[in-house]
Amino acid sequence: RPDARLLAAIRSVRAAVNLPIIAAGGLVHGADVAAVLTAGAVAAQLGTAFLVCDEAGTAAVQRDQMADGQRWTEVTRAFSGRPARGLVNRFMLDNQDAPAAYPQVNNLTKPMRGAAGKAGDAEAISMWAGQTYAQARPMPAADLVGLLREEARDALRSVSGRL
Repeated sequence: RPDARLLAAIRSVRAAVNLPIIAAGGLVHGADVAAVLTAGAVAAQLGTAFLVCDEAGTAAVQRDQMADGQRWTEVTRAFSGRPARGLVNRFMLDNQDAPAAYPQVNNLTKPMRGAAGKAGDAEAISMWAGQTYAQARPMPAADLVGLLREEARDALRSVSGRL
């Protein structure tokens, strides 16, 4: 489920400004979409939920690691010089003090990342993903969108019936 801080942030921003809010972060299920919409967002943006979709182009080694669900995630600059959240591996741990130097770091690590991807080496490839990555469901993207829609509607109906 969405972090309570996200829902509180949506309500706080909604009260402070008259702008459309698009919620993101940790959303992988239709009930998550329903929660952020009822908190005041006009839309939900899902990223990690789509990483295991057929069309994603995610490296096989990353898909395997996501399906395994055993890695934690951290924000790192190790692969690109910009902060991004990914599945923790040896390269991230060995380069925790990577400089904020994009695109130089990105260009420097690109050959290594490419070779690691081809070799299926999970310890030297960037595996970008959010904290709820283990809940991502492999299927075609269109099917996931349809499923999210149905799950959101079911969640709203369920809550409506309890009120």
